[in-house]
Amino acid sequence: MRRLAIGVVGLVVAAGVALILVGWLRPPGHTATTQAIYPVPQQEVWDTLTGFDRWSAWYPEVSGVTTVPERAGNRRLVITGEWGEVPTELTAWDPPHRLRTEMDQGTFSGSWSWDLTPVPEGTLVRVTEDGERRVRLFL
Repeated sequence: MRRLAIGVVGLVVAAGVALILVGWLRPPGHTATTQAIYPVPQQEVWDTLTGFDRWSAWYPEVSGVTTVPERAGNRRLVITGEWGEVPTELTAWDPPHRLRTEMDQGTFSGSWSWDLTPVPEGTLVRVTEDGERRVRLFL
């Protein structure tokens, strides 16, 4: 019985060490881009994108958005989802062409850029996420 207990403890410790090593070996950052054409005018897409109180209607991960006072001339939001509340800063605001948001929550930081381009079919929307995940060994 004692050998079994020692073996189980050894497996748990080995699994923990393996998880830490995998975390250290992962690249710290990533960039992901997607795009789609919407058959509506650019201003209509911009109005939907910047109607922050209505984000939960089209952004499934978001349950609410609250506007908070500006900082250093940048608009700010608190975005709420299953992850909790995330303070977010709007670092680019070029109506109706470009919006960029940035957040830093300690173990994850990132930015999301929405670029809107008129095309004959409507509006091309390109979304780019630049993120960085930091490994935390101890809470």
